[in-house]
Amino acid sequence: RLRVLDLAANSFSGALPQSLGTLRLLKLLNVSDNSFSGRIPSGLENFPPSSFARNPQLCGRPLPITCQ
Repeated sequence: RLRVLDLAANSFSGALPQSLGTLRLLKLLNVSDNSFSGRIPSGLENFPPSSFARNPQLCGRPLPITCQ
């Protein structure tokens, strides 16, 4: 039932949990301004790039940074 998840401007690091991509009712996601790294989980591609901004180690859609 989670619809809004705003974790912006914290000191979070590491990979975003794959389970975030299964939250089908999620309408607003903001994980910007942290230190997350790795591939953005499948299921989150429809959120705008601004939702993931200023996490230099994140890659994958919707960001223009491809994962290696």
